[in-house]
Amino acid sequence: MLKYGRQGRQQSDPRRRVEGVEVPEEILQQIFWFASFDRTGKRDPLLLPRACRVDRQWRQAAMSYAPLWAVLPPIHLDDPQEGDLCRIRDATSLYLTRSGVLPITFNLKCEREFGPPSDGIVIRIIELLVNECERWESIDVRFCMRWFSYLFPPTELRLPLLSRLELRALTYPWRFTSTGMDEVFMRAPNLRHIVSNLRWVDHNAELTQGPIKLVFPWTLLETVTCVSPRDEVYDEIMESPAAKMHSLTYATQVFRQLPRTPPPVLPDLTVLRLRAGVFICDVFSHLSSLLLPALTHLEIWGGMNPRTHDAYRKTSAMVRRSGCSLQRVALSPSTGDDDEGFLRLLRLCPHLESLDIPLPEPNSNILQALVLNPSSPTPTVPKLRVLGLHYHLLSMPDTFDLRVGYDITLVEVVQSRAPSKGLLEEVSLVWDNTLVLHDIFFHQDSEFNVIDGRVDAQVAKRLVHNMRSTLHWHFKEAISWRLYENRRLALMWNMNRVMLSLEVLSLEKINTSHLMRYGYPFVLHRASEAHPGRIFADNIFRFRARAKRLCTKWKPFLLRDARRLGYRWRQYREGCVSLIWNKPGESDEDIWNDILGKSDPGDLDPQNWFSGL
Repeated sequence: MLKYGRQGRQQSDPRRRVEGVEVPEEILQQIFWFASFDRTGKRDPLLLPRACRVDRQWRQAAMSYAPLWAVLPPIHLDDPQEGDLCRIRDATSLYLTRSGVLPITFNLKCEREFGPPSDGIVIRIIELLVNECERWESIDVRFCMRWFSYLFPPTELRLPLLSRLELRALTYPWRFTSTGMDEVFMRAPNLRHIVSNLRWVDHNAELTQGPIKLVFPWTLLETVTCVSPRDEVYDEIMESPAAKMHSLTYATQVFRQLPRTPPPVLPDLTVLRLRAGVFICDVFSHLSSLLLPALTHLEIWGGMNPRTHDAYRKTSAMVRRSGCSLQRVALSPSTGDDDEGFLRLLRLCPHLESLDIPLPEPNSNILQALVLNPSSPTPTVPKLRVLGLHYHLLSMPDTFDLRVGYDITLVEVVQSRAPSKGLLEEVSLVWDNTLVLHDIFFHQDSEFNVIDGRVDAQVAKRLVHNMRSTLHWHFKEAISWRLYENRRLALMWNMNRVMLSLEVLSLEKINTSHLMRYGYPFVLHRASEAHPGRIFADNIFRFRARAKRLCTKWKPFLLRDARRLGYRWRQYREGCVSLIWNKPGESDEDIWNDILGKSDPGDLDPQNWFSGL
C-alpha cells in the first residue's frame, strides 16, 4: 500500500488510486487501521510516520483518525542517547495529543538510572503519561525502582479505564519511599488482567522499609500471572477469589504457605499453574481439596521437599470431585510407586493432549501405561499430542541407574502413537546435562537407532564417542579459558581436529539423523552466532566462520533425511532434545530452524522455575 502511495507522487492527482476513482478518506483510514497490524497482531510503530510522508491526503487522513494514535510506539529508554530521548519525548506527546480522549495503550521500558540532563527528559516523558492516566487502558511497564514513584504517584493516580496491566521490575534493591504506593492499583475498578513479575526484587529488611506488598483488586480479576518473592500472595488470591477468574499462574522461589481458610469453588477457572524452585508445603493435598469444574490446564511444577509419592492419586481426587476434563497436565512429583494413581489419572482424562512428568523410577510401569493399544475399547489418552519427560533434582529418586533401558519402553510408546497410528506430534526429553541425556536414551545399543536407521559403524563411533563431548563442552561461549591454563595447546588442537573431522565428513550417502539427534547442528549454529572472542582459540582457527560454513554445507542433507523420516530431532538449550514430526505444508525453512534450535523453547525448564513467565 505504501509503495503504491509513493508512486502516486508522480501522478497528476495522487488521490486517484484505482482506475481514476478517488478513495474516500474514511476508506483510507480503515485501510491504515488494518495495515497497522503485523502478522502477530502487534501494531507497527513505523506505519504512521510513513503514511504521513506519502502526500497531503494521506497525512490528513492519518492525522484526523484518533484510533490510529491510541496505541503509542514503544517507549524504550534504556539505550538511547540524549537526542533519542528527546525524539521519544516528542513522539509520545504527539501521539497523546492526536489520540484525543480515546483510551491509550503503551509499552514503557526503563530499567536503568540516568544522570542530568537525561534524567529530566525521562521524568518529563513519564509525566506526559501520568497526566493522561485516566485514559490508560492497557500498559506494559518494565522499570527500576527509581521511576516507580514517578509513574505511580501514591495519591494522585486515578485509573478508571485500566483493564490490563503488565508490571515487571528486574532490578533490586527495592525501596518504598512513599506510603500508599502499594495500594495504587486498588483505584482501578476495571482491572481484569495482570502480569506482575517482581521475582528479582530484594526485600531484605535491612535494605528496605518493609516487605513489598503490591495489592491488587483480586476479586475483580479474570487472568492473573504473578511471579513474586512473597510466597503468601497465593494465600491472598485464594482467600478473596474472583468469581470470574479463568486463569491463575503463580510462581515463587520457595513455596511455603497455603491458604488457611477452606478452599473456594472457582467455577470458571480453566488454567491453574503453580511453580516454585521448591515446594516445602503439601501442595498436592491442597490441590485435592479444590473444586474446579472448568479446569483444562493444570501445572504443578517444581522440586518437592519433603518428597511426596501420592501426587497422582491426589490429582485424580481433584479431577473426580470437580468433574473437569483436563487437556494439559504438567506435574513434577517425587517419583515413587504410584503406578495405580497415574493410571487412574489417565483414565479420568480421556481428552488429554499434553503431558509433562518426571522420568519415572526404573521399576515403574508409568511409561508402559502410555503405550497406545488402538484395539482396546478404552485406549489410554488417545488424543495425546505432546509428551515431556523431565529431570528435576528434588523429584528424582536417590538411586538412579543410567543403564536402565528407558529407550526400549519410550520407543514402544513413540511407535504406538506415531502420526500414522495416533496424534503424537512431539516428544521432549529434558535433563540437566546434554551428554548425560544422550547416555540415558541414545547409548550405543539404543532402540532409537532402529527407528532412525543405522549408520556406518565407523562413522557412528566417530560421531558418538570421539567428538561429541568436545563439541558440546568446548564450542560454546561459556567456556572459561582459565580452566585450561595448563593444557591450552592440547585443547585448541583437539577442537581443531574435531572441526576438521566434521569438514571432511561426506553426507551424500550417510544417514544424518544421528547428527540431529546428538545436537551437532545446534552446537555449530550456536558457535557460529557467538560473539567475537568468546569461543576458545577462534582468533587462530576461525571456528565461528567454519561452523557457519558447515551448517550451510549440511543443510540440504539434513533436510533430505528429515523429509524422508517424517520427523526431525531438535535441541534448543542445554539438556533438552525433542523428537518432532513434520506437519503437512511445513516449509524447509521451518524444519531447518527447528534443527538449528532457533525456534522458541518450551516454557518448562527444570533448572528455571520462572521460565516462560
